[in-house]
Amino acid sequence: MQNTRRFARFNHFSLAVEKVSKKVYIHFLRRIWSRSTLTRLRGVRGMGRAGIPHDVVTFRRRGPDRELTTIPQAERYSSGDWLHNIMNLPGSQVLQRISNVVMLNMLWAGLVSAVGSYFNLQAIPSRVHTLLGSSLGLLLVFRTNTSYGRYWEGRVLWEKLHGKSRDLARMMSLYEDCLGSEKVTAAARLICAYPLALREHLSGDSRKLELTRLLGPHVSEELDLSSNKPLWLCNRLGLLFRGVPESPSFSSRERLSLLGLVNDLSGLLGACERLVQTPVPLSYARHTSRFLTLYLWSLPMVLVADFSPVSLVFVTGLCTWALFGILEIGLLIEDPFQRVLKTSWTGVIADSVMRDMQATLAETQGSSTGSLYHPPVSVHNVSEAGGVAGGL
Repeated sequence: MQNTRRFARFNHFSLAVEKVSKKVYIHFLRRIWSRSTLTRLRGVRGMGRAGIPHDVVTFRRRGPDRELTTIPQAERYSSGDWLHNIMNLPGSQVLQRISNVVMLNMLWAGLVSAVGSYFNLQAIPSRVHTLLGSSLGLLLVFRTNTSYGRYWEGRVLWEKLHGKSRDLARMMSLYEDCLGSEKVTAAARLICAYPLALREHLSGDSRKLELTRLLGPHVSEELDLSSNKPLWLCNRLGLLFRGVPESPSFSSRERLSLLGLVNDLSGLLGACERLVQTPVPLSYARHTSRFLTLYLWSLPMVLVADFSPVSLVFVTGLCTWALFGILEIGLLIEDPFQRVLKTSWTGVIADSVMRDMQATLAETQGSSTGSLYHPPVSVHNVSEAGGVAGGL
């Protein structure tokens, strides 16, 4: 009896030591992987120019003279980046999001292999998987293409926003004598605030500090009271252009042209809201997920006679990662404005609108207009800053 208790205690102790050793091993493996391997890989082309990641949209050096590009852009991948892509697999966002289902299917494959070996069970025929494999592949491809179409539409809408902002800047600079420098500056600030407010409206990513610096504390307070900030900015722009008095150089035709551009900005708001509020039909996502899950759960029963237990677990995990990864990519890019998606082009376009607005006004006036930002004030001390900002 005492020997049995001692053996049980020793068994519990050995299991505890094994768990601790696994945690320590995984911890040191991650440290070695992140610090040494990836550090050495910074010299490989896959890390991007000057160690800048590919996904970062910024000014990069191009050509034999290594001159900076005139517009910010991301680094393009090539076939020479395969080593970087393989070594960067543990940090993959897609793998992290599907890690639970990958581990579950690998455990299921191990269980199927153990039960099949113990009871000497026969593998099920592979004809069903062969027939359904092509249908599953087409379903995943159609799902991903639909999501990419929505992602690309979001990018096109923001490019139209950029173009309309440039058109407004050009019109205001041409008719600055009729509008007045104060109204031109006020309208320029409203236009530059529009992409920031739209970004916050679509993704929930707060831009309060930037909007306060751009519009001033008083106008920023009025903006915070609105349930739809981009629409409030469009309405404010319309009121500003309506208040411009008529003159021989500024008639109803010019006023309607400016108001038409403001209406285009408001139309882009509705188009972006449509992408956010109308997902791909949920039945499509549910059926794809159920179909894929049952396909992968039955896959070890087909392959159990062709692979060893360890190989079966590895092959099942690989198939799960490949197929569920395609499904997860479609889910990620379905909403192009969500914060979990590591896209930086919304912020880049907002910065470009500000930069182009200042450049257009400066070229027409023949001198630099300076920054459109208000003097730095405390966001939490609006009452004391009222005399500094004053409004638009």
